[in-house]
Amino acid sequence: PGIFFLNQSIKTTMGCCGADDRGPLDLGAKPKSGCGACTDVFFALLFLICLGGSAIVAGFAYSRGNLDNLFVPVGANNTFCGQGVNTGFPKFMWFNYLNLGDGGTCVSACPDNLTCPSAAPPITILPVPTGTDTISCTMLGTSGLHTVPVFAGKFISVAGRCLPFASNKTVNYVTDRVNMAVTDTARSWRAILINVFIALVLSYIFVWIMGKYIGCLIWSAIIIMLAGLVLLGGYGVWYAATLTKRA
Repeated sequence: PGIFFLNQSIKTTMGCCGADDRGPLDLGAKPKSGCGACTDVFFALLFLICLGGSAIVAGFAYSRGNLDNLFVPVGANNTFCGQGVNTGFPKFMWFNYLNLGDGGTCVSACPDNLTCPSAAPPITILPVPTGTDTISCTMLGTSGLHTVPVFAGKFISVAGRCLPFASNKTVNYVTDRVNMAVTDTARSWRAILINVFIALVLSYIFVWIMGKYIGCLIWSAIIIMLAGLVLLGGYGVWYAATLTKRA
């Protein structure tokens, strides 16, 4: 019903907020003078200019910047993992998986089969068995001791980062969370139904607004997107210039 209502109510042009006499499928008819007669051309040229500027900024950032800043992790010695002094240590392991803000270090491989990997200097990893299915990797470095529990199972590498996977503790944690979600749903089904009703009403209000002011909304979205591209491109140029100065 909402889509039918929207299709029947949209009679606006892309150049203004008001409606003209054209039907929704009258694509070949020309707009009345003063209502979308020339604004489409202006904004189309503006859009093409912004696209060209974005392409120039992207090319400059790609040629002068360093994509490793986005994808390659940095170890405790402020060097990319697998490069320079960290050659041979391509993976990254956090000190505390419950608080990733504590940082981490580059390691030779992700922990697997109750083994601790070797770490890039100045970090030293000491394996400490704590049970039949658990081992702790104690990391000794300039910032103190960091103990990382490595449970029976396997760590996987995602974008060069070591993440715990398929361990006993992970399975138990996920199971507990699922049970908690089912219990919460059973207790709060009335509130869920009320929220669904409110969302339905708001969606019909949104469809009505779209039918009345679709032209203004679309052009506002395009202008905001273009402004965002300009700001993002400016930040990229500034960041690339900063990296070039540091190099």
